[in-house]
Amino acid sequence: MDFNKLIKRIIDVSYVAKEGHIASSLSILHILYVLYGKILNKTDHHFILSKGHASLGLYTILEHFGLLEDDLNSLCKFNSKLGGHPSNKLKYVEASTGSLGHGLPMGVGMALGEKILDSGKKVFVIIGDGESNEGTIWESALLASNHKLNNLYCIMDYNHSNDRALKLGNVLDKFKAFNWECVEIDGHSEEDITKALSTITSEKPIFVLANTIKGKGIRLMENNPEWHHKSPNLEEYIKIVSSLLIDDVVKLKGKIPDIGQSDDEIMVLAGVADVTKNVIGNIAEVGVYSGGSAKLIKRFKNNDKKMYLFDTFSGLSDCNENDGEYLKNGFFIYDYELVKKEFEDDKDVTLYKGYFPDSTNIDIDNDNFSLVHLDVDTYTSTLNCLNYFYDKMTKGGIIVIHDYQMHSQIDGVPLAVDEFLSDKNEIIITLNTTQGLINKL
Repeated sequence: MDFNKLIKRIIDVSYVAKEGHIASSLSILHILYVLYGKILNKTDHHFILSKGHASLGLYTILEHFGLLEDDLNSLCKFNSKLGGHPSNKLKYVEASTGSLGHGLPMGVGMALGEKILDSGKKVFVIIGDGESNEGTIWESALLASNHKLNNLYCIMDYNHSNDRALKLGNVLDKFKAFNWECVEIDGHSEEDITKALSTITSEKPIFVLANTIKGKGIRLMENNPEWHHKSPNLEEYIKIVSSLLIDDVVKLKGKIPDIGQSDDEIMVLAGVADVTKNVIGNIAEVGVYSGGSAKLIKRFKNNDKKMYLFDTFSGLSDCNENDGEYLKNGFFIYDYELVKKEFEDDKDVTLYKGYFPDSTNIDIDNDNFSLVHLDVDTYTSTLNCLNYFYDKMTKGGIIVIHDYQMHSQIDGVPLAVDEFLSDKNEIIITLNTTQGLINKL
């Protein structure tokens, strides 16, 4: 299973909703995947997510297995059943949780009932290590062992959230002292999880200490308490999405012409193309070099979007006193026919020859855009592009400006951008690359 797809779904939904406990959802993602993919779907076993704030992880797994009847994109919207904590109004959610310490007591009651009925059904409960500061966890542990509820599995998401509160000490020793069967696993290993939840048999209730990483799969979130309850802003969103696309980009790089940009810049382009997929409007690139960056954007864009590509390297005739010396030396080589050949089979891509904006036509003049990539190098070209595209950008659309923060040799680009934005509501967003981004408000 490519967990990056599940992680990205969680990030996308949280970004739009401006809600969700992402890091906690990621720490239990593998456990939920095994539960719903290999255990709960085969029987009428019960499951309770006691640490209910990780609901976004639960909803994403339910959606993945076709069990979510509601639209995940409605997370935390008015009248949505998909709240910040799960509700038993949802099919396949047996208990409304979120008030910490209550899921395990409910699980004990369910397990006791199934034990009395001799149904053979098991009860699985995920608790948090921070949640285990609640006294009800330990009352439930004592009650479960007293009734020998060997059909009850308590899985602790041990992501060390509790380290910032009351430290638990040796959790395994504590549950052993309450007369539970105990096992310790890697909470991100499908093999470990499957073995613990499907092969262990005992006369005692079973405690599974799952060692996990809070925010697993996203480097800037991992073990970072700042992300306990936070959705990403645009800059963070692009960084996260870019990191999740890296394998796809690496595979693609060998199949497209040289882009002439750094790996970090390539990742940003892929990320922006992906995060603007659902923004209304088509795509434009001004400053086509080899066609490589356009190929990259095309790979990650929405297939319904058209792409317009413009040659602006026709002699760089607009160089003036605002531009660096090396631009006046004819540095760039552009082969229109070669780029045209790259896209001859792409019906959604149109290449325009000649100097921008003279090369535009009435169809493009009346179009709207969700993504524009500018790699035009000079002060005048940058101003021309911004003046042309700014009013055509839809809300949420992004203009990517190459060489915004490069060096003094291309100082006309930032000069033009800052001048253009001086009376606008938008501000330039900078990353750890030469690029600057304008997000249309």
